[in-house]
Amino acid sequence: MGTLEIKKELRHFIENSDDASIMKFYEIVKAYISQSKNDLSITSKDDLADEKIYDTKGKSLTKEQYIKHILSISNSIKKGANTNTTKEVKDFILNS
Repeated sequence: MGTLEIKKELRHFIENSDDASIMKFYEIVKAYISQSKNDLSITSKDDLADEKIYDTKGKSLTKEQYIKHILSISNSIKKGANTNTTKEVKDFILNS
């Protein structure tokens, strides 16, 4: 599915959902965008071993920087960062 089709499907979802579902969807999207600003991506399993780790802006990170970032996320969660379980996200998507 291309981005045009995804945009149409999202538009259809929004136009045909009740207010509560739209608010939940909005919160999920906001949280995703906020988190993605700090997320990292690894292009393959071997990249971590080869220290080919990149942040969302394409900046190369060392293994140590990556581990520091993961620990930072872990500490944020321990301090009460707003998160959703996989089940909560799945239930929201399937029941909206």
